[in-house]
Amino acid sequence: MPKIKVLDRQVAELIAAGEVVERPASVIKELVENSIDAGATQITVEIQNGGITFMRVTDNGCGISREDIKTAFLRHATSKVDKVDDLESIATLGFRGEALASIAAVARVELLTCKKGETGSKYAISGGEEEFIEDAGCPVGTTIIVRDLFFNTPARMKFLKKDVSEANAVAGVIDKIALSHPEISFRFIRDGKNTLTTPGDNDLKATVYAVFGREFANSLIKVDYAFNNMSVSGFVGSPLSARANRNMQHFYINGRYIKSKNLMAALEQACKNSVMVGKFPSCVLNLSIPFNLVDINVSPSKTEARFADERAVFNIVYYAVKSALTEGDNRPEIKTHRIIPNAIQGEQISLHKTEAETKQISIIDNPLNNFEPEKSSQPQSFSSAYINDTDFASNTINLAPKSSASDEQPLVMRSEPVVKYSASLGKKNIDVFYADEDEIKEISAQPIQHQNDDSGERDQSTETVAEPTTPQVLAAESAADNDTDLPEIRIIGEAFTTYILAEYGDSVVFIDKHAAHERILFEKIKRSEHDSQMLLEPIAVPLAKEEYAAILDNIDLIIRTGFDIEDFGASSVIVRAVPTVLVGEDIKNLVYEMAGGFTDNKNSVEIEKLDWLYHNIACRAAIKAGLRSNPAEMAALAERIIRYDDIKYCPHGRPVAFILTKKELEKQFGRLQ
Repeated sequence: MPKIKVLDRQVAELIAAGEVVERPASVIKELVENSIDAGATQITVEIQNGGITFMRVTDNGCGISREDIKTAFLRHATSKVDKVDDLESIATLGFRGEALASIAAVARVELLTCKKGETGSKYAISGGEEEFIEDAGCPVGTTIIVRDLFFNTPARMKFLKKDVSEANAVAGVIDKIALSHPEISFRFIRDGKNTLTTPGDNDLKATVYAVFGREFANSLIKVDYAFNNMSVSGFVGSPLSARANRNMQHFYINGRYIKSKNLMAALEQACKNSVMVGKFPSCVLNLSIPFNLVDINVSPSKTEARFADERAVFNIVYYAVKSALTEGDNRPEIKTHRIIPNAIQGEQISLHKTEAETKQISIIDNPLNNFEPEKSSQPQSFSSAYINDTDFASNTINLAPKSSASDEQPLVMRSEPVVKYSASLGKKNIDVFYADEDEIKEISAQPIQHQNDDSGERDQSTETVAEPTTPQVLAAESAADNDTDLPEIRIIGEAFTTYILAEYGDSVVFIDKHAAHERILFEKIKRSEHDSQMLLEPIAVPLAKEEYAAILDNIDLIIRTGFDIEDFGASSVIVRAVPTVLVGEDIKNLVYEMAGGFTDNKNSVEIEKLDWLYHNIACRAAIKAGLRSNPAEMAALAERIIRYDDIKYCPHGRPVAFILTKKELEKQFGRLQ
């Protein structure tokens, strides 16, 4: 075995420096953190050539006394830790006493510093060797200049990236530190160009605006939450502003930037079912935790942390974000960016009545007043069932057919007279059908008769739908009788057989009917508010060996969602009952999907598997996009989504509604500037 010996001081310092100084960004991080610990309120960082040839950090902190300057550059020299007990409650960003020694070991360093009431000093050290110390005229504070990084370790130099990459890394460090200290004004100069200035007014949102710009800042939702001896403050991005990666997730513990999988998981779990699949939420969150409950002395870069109670930290972040999204996330508004130019110049539209015709369209009279919840022995599809508005407050649209024995008037579909007009636009002739409002009122006032066949069910052959060209306005009654001051909801119609258009106050609300109904069902099933429907004939489903095993391993979870499913032997399962909302669906294919999902996600935790099941059931049971809905369906969905603001996103994270304000619309027509 070779002889053991003590390393030379210079070699030992170079090895130690490698743990702290990896690139220019590492140097800037250590120097800026020292400036913050010195009580600075203004910090300026300047670099050239990515920081490889020149870095300068200037602050207006307390400065360093002449007698402490040389000591500050010795290894393990610090003013922030005195005894062992101090390590249990570290309140400063720096504490190891390695930064200045490590930087000086691999670069040429100059220090200019002045303490209040003292004469300024200039100190130079290169490669760990002192050069000189002398008096100098300078303001109170400290300026450190670092030149020629890794000049004496060419092996380290070759691992540095291009200047632009190193400069971007430095900019990233400044951004993160600036966000953690909005009370400090930061200035970043890159190759002579000022690229960042933060206000330093202790307004975090203003700092976010300065760092990331207006679009990101405007997408933020305020977070302010406290529980026991911990608190969370800052901002979380709205679900619609979610990113394709986690680069915009910024977590701070007591003002220190850290990376923590625990905090990432808490954030993403809180945003689950609101953020689109494959996207990640953004945030700027600062956790205030008692210093003795967190250990940041984990890695040389001090970007990791351990917590005395991981679960408590997870919970406070989870509930802080969840509460912020519940209270602060509003319906997205459609913003117009330009006035649409006139498509045809100098031509006028002339319109004259030519003849009266009758078109088959939908008429309903007080659509939401004529429904009452009753249990049905026969399942019906959404489009052929009546809607119970009394269940709006419980986040569901309850479907139950009207009893044929009822004396009240049910919803029926009947025809109305439509007036035909001939319109001319330039050289083009267009036929326009428009409902005569007086005749509509006259028909609405007449008694409405049942249109049931002998079996007591609605005659599907006589059901008609509204002509796309017929402008109808259907009033939806408010679900809350006491809310007399609420604006009326008027159904304008349906676009592309997918989106419901409703007028509400000074806005038009665009509702994705499938997404909205899917989320309503999802929340209902998730709360275990689901009924099962026995099948007249149980369905046996043969499966591959792996799928069969996956179903049996998760059969308890499947039963919790409303299925009655059992092992049938020979790699098969038998389904005896299904959730009521799935009656009429292809059950065998649904079991195949569940088996495939469990096989692909066999390592997922139970809550993730349950969420996947809820998604699958709700998606299959929801109103389908591309199929025309009757007016009662549209009125009921609009009532549920508009009156109650708790449903904002479908389970996959897509928004269920957008708002176009009257003001934005009038801008397009030049009525407002």
